[in-house]
Amino acid sequence: MAMPDIKIRKAENGDIEQIVAIWRKDLIEWHNKLPTTKTIEKYWRFVDNADKLFGEHLKQTLNSKKFTFLVATKNDEVVGYLKAEIRQRWKAFVNARELYISDVAVKEKCRGRGVGSALMKELENRFRKSGIKFMTLKYDVENTQTRKFYEKHGFEEEHLRMVKELKP
Repeated sequence: MAMPDIKIRKAENGDIEQIVAIWRKDLIEWHNKLPTTKTIEKYWRFVDNADKLFGEHLKQTLNSKKFTFLVATKNDEVVGYLKAEIRQRWKAFVNARELYISDVAVKEKCRGRGVGSALMKELENRFRKSGIKFMTLKYDVENTQTRKFYEKHGFEEEHLRMVKELKP
């Protein structure tokens, strides 16, 4: 069921605190609950001031031409966000520029109600005539719900990233 009265707009400085709270719940707390290996656990370990660092990063991306940063709001509450970056691929590729989606997150209480889809649709609309032909992203293999969401939006699996710890 679609969530009524959702508005999608460019993120602003005043949204940062709400976005960081969603990010913490969606990324850090979610990863801490996953059954995992010691290597992956170490790989996903965050520094104590991760929230502050993420907030500072978001402020830097707000007015960058390289990034697109959207929020979904309902009654002035940020209920989801999407951050994407224009990336340059190796020049030997015909389609050398891509739109890389680095973050999509929706408050848990609002999931399954069209918020993420509205963010994706707005991003596609903004870049449809830009000359960029492909959007890419990564997701956690354990998160089958996220995989289904991206497949619903036309994404196809391309690579699987693996991690190895370099021990002294």
